[in-house]
Amino acid sequence: MKSIRLFAAMLIALSACSARAGNTTSPEFEQFLKESETQRRTGATNPQQVFVEVRAFADRGDPSAQFLIALASMQQDRELAKTFFSQSAKKGCSGSETGLGVIAMIEHRTQEGLARIKAAASKGDVSAYAMISGMHKQGDDGLEKSLPKAYAWAKLAADQSPSMGARAAVEAALPKLHDAMTDSQRAEASTIYAEISRKFPKAKYFLCGQFNPDASLDPTVPSYLQPVH
Repeated sequence: MKSIRLFAAMLIALSACSARAGNTTSPEFEQFLKESETQRRTGATNPQQVFVEVRAFADRGDPSAQFLIALASMQQDRELAKTFFSQSAKKGCSGSETGLGVIAMIEHRTQEGLARIKAAASKGDVSAYAMISGMHKQGDDGLEKSLPKAYAWAKLAADQSPSMGARAAVEAALPKLHDAMTDSQRAEASTIYAEISRKFPKAKYFLCGQFNPDASLDPTVPSYLQPVH
């Protein structure tokens, strides 16, 4: 029951993600989300029924529903999470691509994990940008240690995140990275940021979600995706 309540909260707090592969949510699932919001506002939401209905959408192949079920299943049923993340990622869901990358890292398949996270970044998952920043900061998982690259990717994440909470966390880390660099490294970071921000421009939202949904979304996210406070 706890996992069902958590899933319902995740559904309400679903973060939108910038789209490069097109909208990955079916009109039917989007309508379901709108109806779920209406039911929540009137106090008629049944978390268990919500879970059942989202699972049905996932079984029918909706990539956003598959993403949500996979995200909710990562701890209790990793194989199910892999299955739905994989199916969803093939349809363009960047959050699912990041999910596969995280699972690969957990299972010590580092090269595959890094490749998945890079692929998610290429599709606009801001969580992947932040992960790449962290890897460059530490010199972990096959990426060189580079404060300029760490700073540039973190700034890109802060600039593009649809989550105000995640944005604030990344912005709080930026001054520390900035202060740790030399003047020449800061100049290099600016150059790198200019390059990657051109390569990965912020685009319109779609409903597949970031890998880590946050409860504080940008006001531009549609109302039926806004969280309960």
